[in-house]
Amino acid sequence: MQRKPTYEALERRVKGLEEEALRRKGAEKALRESEERWRSLVENSPDFILNVDRTGKILFVNQTLRALTPEEAIGTTVFEYVPRVYHDIMREVYERVFRTGIAESYRTEGPAPDGGRAHYETRVEPIERNGRVVTLNLVSTNITDRKRAEDELGRYQEHLEELVEKRTGILKKEIIERKRAEARINKLNQELEQRVKERTADLQKALDELKKLDEMKDSFLSSISHEFRTPLTSIRSFSEILLEYEDEDPNTQKEFLHIINSESERLSRLVNDLLDLSQIDSGRMVYRDEVMSLEEVVREAARIQFPSLHQKSLRLILDLPSDLPSVLADRDRTKQVIANLLHNAITFSLKEGEIRIEAEALEDEGSGEPNGWILVRVSDQGVGIEEKDLARVFEKFNQGSSDTLRDKPKGTGLGLPISKEIITHYGGDMWVESQKMNGSTFFFTLPAAPRQDESAGQGLPEEDSSRNQPHG
Repeated sequence: MQRKPTYEALERRVKGLEEEALRRKGAEKALRESEERWRSLVENSPDFILNVDRTGKILFVNQTLRALTPEEAIGTTVFEYVPRVYHDIMREVYERVFRTGIAESYRTEGPAPDGGRAHYETRVEPIERNGRVVTLNLVSTNITDRKRAEDELGRYQEHLEELVEKRTGILKKEIIERKRAEARINKLNQELEQRVKERTADLQKALDELKKLDEMKDSFLSSISHEFRTPLTSIRSFSEILLEYEDEDPNTQKEFLHIINSESERLSRLVNDLLDLSQIDSGRMVYRDEVMSLEEVVREAARIQFPSLHQKSLRLILDLPSDLPSVLADRDRTKQVIANLLHNAITFSLKEGEIRIEAEALEDEGSGEPNGWILVRVSDQGVGIEEKDLARVFEKFNQGSSDTLRDKPKGTGLGLPISKEIITHYGGDMWVESQKMNGSTFFFTLPAAPRQDESAGQGLPEEDSSRNQPHG
């Protein structure tokens, strides 16, 4: 048998129902207030908020589109309010969001509320029920200002990129030019260092040569003092003897006079060499050019050296062609050159040897025609020159010597340098070929006189008319 509820139990139950009803009313009130707040936010939002179905039909709109009220817009399609050019983009986005359920955004351009044109960005978000997308919420934001700012920013960025590109190009050119300049500077530094090294080496070489020249000059001064003192002493001594002893026999007197004459000539050669050296160094050497017979000059120089040739029993052979062209040069200077070479040949020859003086007109190798130069050779069979001394033969103050000769050669050591200077003045050259104990041959060239300037009938003295004959 079921027991009936008591009065107290019924009273508690009624009270519980009343409390439940109050809580429900409070919840409903809060929900309505929340919906009102959200609706107010949606309605007053500056963005266009719509809810559409799969066909684009508007199910909800938050404010007027064009001249329509929200109530009038309900049931129309969103495609009626955007340009046709955007329809395909919108349909593609809607279909993709319905299919994937993933929200997307797109941009369009349309009318602005103030009647102008505006840019909009629409956010498309899916609304699902039971795991299936049934509608789409579209939130279109007016981004005209942002688009303008973006465009301005884009233009500014393009401008910056142009400036950066331009500046980068300038910097690249500056860097290239700087690298080129650095390369040039490095090259110049290397060249400068090389020049400094070369110049230093040249200066050191010049210093060494100056030291050597100073030593040679000291030796030369000592030697020249002795060379001057010796003939002067001989001249004075034999002169005093002749003055004091007048009754000396004629042969002795003649011998003394011959010694005085020889020493005077020697002293004269010393003075002339020093004068010539001074004129050469100062550039005041005087040349009196004339057309002359080289054969005559050679025979005159040989005649002067006859006593020296006779003293050493030397044979002198002159090989001078009869058709040898005349030369254009200073007669005395040319004779001086030949006399110096002949004197050296006599000095360094052994007794009863042979000395040859030869001359020939040079020809071009191709045509065989005369080339305007005459070559002279002075050869001896003397002690020769060592190979190490060949390069110094034409140096000033250098006197040749040989262990084979008993006495040191007398002189200033200026004969060969002066002779080469004379030959060089006429554009010719002078050189030597020699081997120790096999004699020496000195060569020099002089310009032949032009044919029209040659003097006719230039003959030799009667006593020198024979050619190619031994002398001495």
